[in-house]
Amino acid sequence: MANIATPMRPALLLLSLLSALALTGQVWRQRVDPNVRLGDTTQLHLVTLVNQSQLLGVVYAISADSIHMQLRGARTRSYLPTRELRFLGLFVTPRIVLDPRSTLPTPPLGDLTLVRTALPYPGRRQFKTVLLLYNSLDFALDEHWQLGLGLAGPLGLLLTQRFRTSVTEWLHLGLSNELIYAPVLKYGEDPFPVLGDATTLLTVGSQRQFFTLGAGLFYLTDNAVRTTVANYRVGIGSQVGRGNHLYLEALVYSESFRFSLLPTANFSLARRRHRWSFGVATQLLDGDTFAPSPIPYVSYTLY
Repeated sequence: MANIATPMRPALLLLSLLSALALTGQVWRQRVDPNVRLGDTTQLHLVTLVNQSQLLGVVYAISADSIHMQLRGARTRSYLPTRELRFLGLFVTPRIVLDPRSTLPTPPLGDLTLVRTALPYPGRRQFKTVLLLYNSLDFALDEHWQLGLGLAGPLGLLLTQRFRTSVTEWLHLGLSNELIYAPVLKYGEDPFPVLGDATTLLTVGSQRQFFTLGAGLFYLTDNAVRTTVANYRVGIGSQVGRGNHLYLEALVYSESFRFSLLPTANFSLARRRHRWSFGVATQLLDGDTFAPSPIPYVSYTLY
Protein backbone atom coordinates (compact mmCIF):
# COMPACT_ATOMS: atom_id res chain seq x y z
CA MET A 1 0.00 0.00 0.00
CA ALA A 2 2.97 2.34 0.44
CA ASN A 3 3.34 2.83 -3.29
CA ILE A 4 -0.25 4.02 -3.56
CA ALA A 5 -0.33 6.18 -0.41
CA THR A 6 2.68 8.24 -1.49
CA PRO A 7 1.14 9.74 -4.69
CA MET A 8 -2.17 10.29 -2.85
CA ARG A 9 -0.66 12.99 -0.58
CA PRO A 10 0.04 15.53 -3.34
CA ALA A 11 -3.34 14.64 -4.84
CA LEU A 12 -5.09 15.64 -1.59
CA LEU A 13 -3.15 18.93 -1.55
CA LEU A 14 -4.16 19.61 -5.16
CA LEU A 15 -7.79 18.82 -4.30
CA SER A 16 -7.72 21.41 -1.50
CA LEU A 17 -6.25 24.00 -3.88
CA LEU A 18 -8.89 23.29 -6.51
CA SER A 19 -11.66 23.66 -3.95
CA ALA A 20 -10.35 27.08 -2.99
CA LEU A 21 -10.25 28.18 -6.62
CA ALA A 22 -13.76 26.92 -7.37
CA LEU A 23 -15.36 30.21 -6.30
CA THR A 24 -13.68 32.08 -9.14
CA GLY A 25 -15.17 29.94 -11.91
CA GLN A 26 -17.71 31.49 -14.25
CA VAL A 27 -18.46 28.52 -16.46
CA TRP A 28 -21.96 29.85 -17.21
CA ARG A 29 -20.45 32.26 -19.78
CA GLN A 30 -19.73 29.31 -22.08
CA ARG A 31 -23.47 28.52 -22.13
CA VAL A 32 -24.57 32.00 -23.22
CA ASP A 33 -25.03 33.03 -26.87
CA PRO A 34 -22.54 35.85 -27.68
CA ASN A 35 -25.44 37.88 -29.14
CA VAL A 36 -27.27 38.00 -25.80
CA ARG A 37 -27.08 41.39 -24.03
CA LEU A 38 -27.99 41.03 -20.37
CA GLY A 39 -30.60 43.57 -19.27
CA ASP A 40 -31.52 44.62 -22.83
CA THR A 41 -35.33 44.84 -22.81
CA THR A 42 -35.40 45.04 -26.62
CA GLN A 43 -34.31 41.40 -26.74
CA LEU A 44 -36.38 38.35 -25.83
CA HIS A 45 -34.22 35.72 -24.16
CA LEU A 46 -34.81 31.97 -24.27
CA VAL A 47 -33.48 30.09 -21.24
CA THR A 48 -33.10 26.33 -21.60
CA LEU A 49 -32.64 24.38 -18.38
CA VAL A 50 -30.82 21.08 -17.94
CA ASN A 51 -34.14 19.22 -17.77
CA GLN A 52 -34.94 20.59 -21.30
CA SER A 53 -37.68 22.97 -20.07
CA GLN A 54 -37.58 26.48 -21.58
CA LEU A 55 -38.42 29.96 -20.26
CA LEU A 56 -39.03 33.24 -22.15
CA GLY A 57 -38.24 36.68 -20.81
CA VAL A 58 -35.38 39.09 -20.18
CA VAL A 59 -32.29 38.03 -18.25
CA TYR A 60 -30.88 40.99 -16.32
CA ALA A 61 -27.85 39.42 -14.61
CA ILE A 62 -26.11 36.11 -13.99
CA SER A 63 -23.88 35.30 -11.03
CA ALA A 64 -22.16 32.12 -9.96
CA ASP A 65 -25.25 31.20 -7.92
CA SER A 66 -28.35 32.65 -9.56
CA ILE A 67 -29.95 34.01 -12.74
CA HIS A 68 -31.99 37.24 -12.41
CA MET A 69 -34.79 37.03 -14.95
CA GLN A 70 -38.17 38.61 -15.61
CA LEU A 71 -40.49 36.19 -17.36
CA ARG A 72 -42.55 37.46 -20.26
CA GLY A 73 -45.86 38.75 -18.94
CA ALA A 74 -44.67 38.83 -15.30
CA ARG A 75 -44.36 41.97 -13.19
CA THR A 76 -41.62 40.78 -10.85
CA ARG A 77 -38.25 39.16 -11.38
CA SER A 78 -37.51 35.51 -10.76
CA TYR A 79 -34.31 33.90 -9.53
CA LEU A 80 -33.09 30.59 -10.94
CA PRO A 81 -30.07 28.48 -9.84
CA THR A 82 -27.19 29.02 -12.28
CA ARG A 83 -26.30 25.33 -12.10
CA GLU A 84 -29.62 24.55 -13.85
CA LEU A 85 -28.68 26.61 -16.94
CA ARG A 86 -28.10 24.57 -20.09
CA PHE A 87 -28.14 27.40 -22.65
CA LEU A 88 -29.17 31.06 -22.90
CA GLY A 89 -29.99 32.35 -26.36
CA LEU A 90 -32.22 34.73 -28.29
CA PHE A 91 -35.81 33.81 -29.05
CA VAL A 92 -36.56 33.84 -32.76
CA THR A 93 -39.94 33.90 -34.47
CA PRO A 94 -41.39 30.39 -34.32
CA ARG A 95 -41.50 28.52 -37.58
CA ILE A 96 -43.20 25.31 -38.55
CA VAL A 97 -41.13 22.28 -37.65
CA LEU A 98 -42.12 18.66 -38.11
CA ASP A 99 -40.13 17.54 -35.07
CA PRO A 100 -40.13 20.02 -32.12
CA ARG A 101 -37.08 18.27 -30.63
CA SER A 102 -34.98 19.65 -33.48
CA THR A 103 -35.15 23.10 -31.85
CA LEU A 104 -33.34 21.92 -28.72
CA PRO A 105 -29.81 23.30 -28.29
CA THR A 106 -26.94 21.04 -29.30
CA PRO A 107 -25.14 19.59 -26.27
CA PRO A 108 -21.58 20.91 -25.85
CA LEU A 109 -18.56 18.66 -26.00
CA GLY A 110 -17.30 17.48 -22.61
CA ASP A 111 -14.93 14.50 -22.84
CA LEU A 112 -13.05 12.97 -25.74
CA THR A 113 -13.22 9.26 -26.55
CA LEU A 114 -10.24 8.01 -24.53
CA VAL A 115 -9.17 11.19 -22.74
CA ARG A 116 -11.20 13.01 -20.11
CA THR A 117 -11.08 16.80 -19.94
CA ALA A 118 -11.69 19.39 -17.21
CA LEU A 119 -14.29 21.22 -19.34
CA PRO A 120 -17.69 21.95 -17.74
CA TYR A 121 -20.03 18.98 -17.65
CA PRO A 122 -22.44 19.04 -20.64
CA GLY A 123 -25.44 18.19 -18.45
CA ARG A 124 -26.63 16.79 -15.14
CA ARG A 125 -26.37 13.22 -16.38
CA GLN A 126 -25.02 11.34 -19.37
CA PHE A 127 -24.59 7.80 -20.65
CA LYS A 128 -21.47 6.95 -22.66
CA THR A 129 -20.43 3.77 -24.43
CA VAL A 130 -17.35 2.96 -26.51
CA LEU A 131 -17.81 -0.16 -28.66
CA LEU A 132 -19.93 -1.57 -25.81
CA LEU A 133 -16.65 -2.23 -23.96
CA TYR A 134 -16.80 0.93 -21.84
CA ASN A 135 -20.28 1.78 -20.55
CA SER A 136 -20.76 4.48 -17.94
CA LEU A 137 -23.74 6.40 -16.54
CA ASP A 138 -22.47 9.65 -14.95
CA PHE A 139 -24.29 12.08 -12.67
CA ALA A 140 -23.10 15.65 -12.02
CA LEU A 141 -23.84 16.55 -8.39
CA ASP A 142 -23.05 20.21 -9.18
CA GLU A 143 -20.68 22.03 -11.54
CA HIS A 144 -17.65 20.53 -9.74
CA TRP A 145 -18.40 16.91 -8.71
CA GLN A 146 -19.43 13.97 -10.87
CA LEU A 147 -20.00 10.31 -9.95
CA GLY A 148 -20.72 7.39 -12.22
CA LEU A 149 -21.17 3.64 -12.47
CA GLY A 150 -21.26 1.16 -15.30
CA LEU A 151 -19.71 -1.90 -16.88
CA ALA A 152 -16.25 -2.31 -18.38
CA GLY A 153 -16.87 -4.96 -21.00
CA PRO A 154 -16.34 -8.47 -19.65
CA LEU A 155 -14.01 -7.28 -16.87
CA GLY A 156 -16.50 -6.13 -14.28
CA LEU A 157 -18.08 -3.22 -12.43
CA LEU A 158 -16.95 0.33 -13.30
CA LEU A 159 -17.02 3.22 -10.78
CA THR A 160 -15.97 6.78 -11.70
CA GLN A 161 -15.31 9.87 -9.58
CA ARG A 162 -14.32 13.30 -10.83
CA PHE A 163 -13.76 16.82 -9.55
CA ARG A 164 -13.32 19.85 -11.82
CA THR A 165 -13.30 23.63 -11.53
CA SER A 166 -12.70 26.66 -13.74
CA VAL A 167 -10.01 29.10 -12.60
CA THR A 168 -10.94 31.45 -15.46
CA GLU A 169 -13.23 31.15 -18.48
CA TRP A 170 -10.44 29.42 -20.41
CA LEU A 171 -8.44 27.57 -17.71
CA HIS A 172 -9.90 24.42 -16.13
CA LEU A 173 -8.42 21.95 -13.63
CA GLY A 174 -9.60 18.57 -12.44
CA LEU A 175 -8.99 15.17 -10.87
CA SER A 176 -10.37 11.90 -12.22
CA ASN A 177 -10.40 8.38 -10.82
CA GLU A 178 -11.87 5.30 -12.47
CA LEU A 179 -12.10 1.91 -10.73
CA ILE A 180 -12.86 -1.47 -12.26
CA TYR A 181 -13.67 -4.30 -9.88
CA ALA A 182 -12.35 -7.13 -12.03
CA PRO A 183 -12.64 -10.63 -10.51
CA VAL A 184 -11.50 -12.17 -13.81
CA LEU A 185 -8.08 -10.54 -13.26
CA LYS A 186 -7.60 -12.14 -9.85
CA TYR A 187 -4.29 -13.94 -9.49
CA GLY A 188 -3.09 -12.77 -6.06
CA GLU A 189 -4.37 -12.80 -2.50
CA ASP A 190 -6.67 -9.78 -2.73
CA PRO A 191 -10.34 -10.95 -2.61
CA PHE A 192 -11.46 -7.73 -4.35
CA PRO A 193 -8.96 -7.00 -7.16
CA VAL A 194 -9.25 -3.45 -8.47
CA LEU A 195 -7.85 -1.96 -11.68
CA GLY A 196 -7.72 1.83 -11.49
CA ASP A 197 -6.79 5.00 -13.37
CA ALA A 198 -6.11 8.13 -11.28
CA THR A 199 -5.38 11.26 -13.35
CA THR A 200 -4.85 14.99 -12.93
CA LEU A 201 -6.40 17.15 -15.66
CA LEU A 202 -5.52 20.53 -17.19
CA THR A 203 -7.63 21.97 -20.02
CA VAL A 204 -7.10 25.30 -21.75
CA GLY A 205 -9.91 26.81 -23.86
CA SER A 206 -13.60 25.96 -24.17
CA GLN A 207 -15.67 23.27 -25.85
CA ARG A 208 -15.33 25.28 -29.10
CA GLN A 209 -11.52 25.04 -29.11
CA PHE A 210 -9.37 23.39 -26.46
CA PHE A 211 -6.10 21.75 -25.50
CA THR A 212 -5.98 19.25 -22.63
CA LEU A 213 -3.22 17.47 -20.71
CA GLY A 214 -3.29 14.73 -18.10
CA ALA A 215 -0.83 12.78 -15.97
CA GLY A 216 -1.60 9.91 -13.65
CA LEU A 217 -1.23 6.27 -12.70
CA PHE A 218 -2.73 2.95 -13.72
CA TYR A 219 -2.79 0.71 -10.65
CA LEU A 220 -3.67 -2.90 -9.82
CA THR A 221 -4.40 -4.06 -6.25
CA ASP A 222 -4.17 -7.83 -6.64
CA ASN A 223 -0.64 -8.56 -5.49
CA ALA A 224 1.52 -7.78 -2.48
CA VAL A 225 3.54 -5.08 -4.31
CA ARG A 226 0.54 -3.14 -5.70
CA THR A 227 1.54 -2.52 -9.32
CA THR A 228 1.49 1.07 -10.66
CA VAL A 229 2.21 2.32 -14.18
CA ALA A 230 2.66 6.01 -15.07
CA ASN A 231 0.50 7.36 -17.88
CA TYR A 232 0.19 10.65 -19.77
CA ARG A 233 -2.50 11.89 -22.13
CA VAL A 234 -2.99 14.80 -24.48
CA GLY A 235 -5.85 16.03 -26.62
CA ILE A 236 -6.57 18.94 -28.95
CA GLY A 237 -9.78 19.78 -30.78
CA SER A 238 -11.93 22.41 -32.42
CA GLN A 239 -15.58 22.91 -33.31
CA VAL A 240 -16.07 22.83 -37.09
CA GLY A 241 -19.82 23.38 -37.27
CA ARG A 242 -22.95 23.40 -35.18
CA GLY A 243 -22.39 20.44 -32.89
CA ASN A 244 -19.48 19.04 -34.95
CA HIS A 245 -15.93 18.65 -33.64
CA LEU A 246 -12.60 17.36 -34.86
CA TYR A 247 -10.11 16.23 -32.24
CA LEU A 248 -6.88 14.27 -31.83
CA GLU A 249 -5.90 12.46 -28.66
CA ALA A 250 -3.08 10.24 -27.45
CA LEU A 251 -2.44 8.06 -24.41
CA VAL A 252 1.14 7.24 -23.40
CA TYR A 253 2.16 4.85 -20.62
CA SER A 254 5.53 3.47 -19.64
CA GLU A 255 6.72 0.51 -17.58
CA SER A 256 10.21 -0.91 -17.03
CA PHE A 257 11.77 1.63 -19.45
CA ARG A 258 9.34 0.66 -22.22
CA PHE A 259 6.61 2.93 -23.55
CA SER A 260 3.36 2.46 -25.42
CA LEU A 261 1.64 5.15 -27.48
CA LEU A 262 -2.04 4.97 -28.44
CA PRO A 263 -2.95 7.86 -30.83
CA THR A 264 -6.42 8.46 -32.29
CA ALA A 265 -8.14 10.83 -34.74
CA ASN A 266 -11.86 11.55 -34.33
CA PHE A 267 -14.89 13.30 -35.80
CA SER A 268 -17.75 14.03 -33.38
CA LEU A 269 -21.33 14.76 -34.44
CA ALA A 270 -24.00 16.01 -32.00
CA ARG A 271 -27.73 16.34 -32.58
CA ARG A 272 -30.34 17.07 -29.93
CA ARG A 273 -29.37 14.94 -26.91
CA HIS A 274 -27.12 12.56 -28.85
CA ARG A 275 -23.43 12.64 -29.74
CA TRP A 276 -21.63 10.16 -31.97
CA SER A 277 -17.84 10.04 -32.31
CA PHE A 278 -16.13 8.15 -35.13
CA GLY A 279 -12.42 7.53 -34.90
CA VAL A 280 -9.43 5.47 -35.91
CA ALA A 281 -6.65 4.31 -33.59
CA THR A 282 -3.33 2.53 -33.72
CA GLN A 283 -0.67 1.58 -31.19
CA LEU A 284 3.11 1.95 -31.02
CA LEU A 285 5.29 -0.17 -28.73
CA ASP A 286 8.77 1.27 -28.25
CA GLY A 287 8.49 2.97 -31.63
CA ASP A 288 7.28 -0.13 -33.50
CA THR A 289 3.77 -0.23 -34.93
CA PHE A 290 1.68 -2.81 -33.08
CA ALA A 291 -1.40 -2.34 -35.27
CA PRO A 292 -0.21 -2.21 -38.93
CA SER A 293 -3.38 -0.41 -40.04
CA PRO A 294 -5.67 2.03 -38.21
CA ILE A 295 -8.53 0.37 -36.31
CA PRO A 296 -11.93 2.11 -36.62
CA TYR A 297 -14.22 2.51 -33.63
CA VAL A 298 -17.34 4.42 -32.60
CA SER A 299 -18.57 5.89 -29.32
CA TYR A 300 -21.99 7.24 -28.35
CA THR A 301 -23.17 9.63 -25.62
CA LEU A 302 -26.73 10.36 -24.54
CA TYR A 303 -27.31 13.53 -22.47
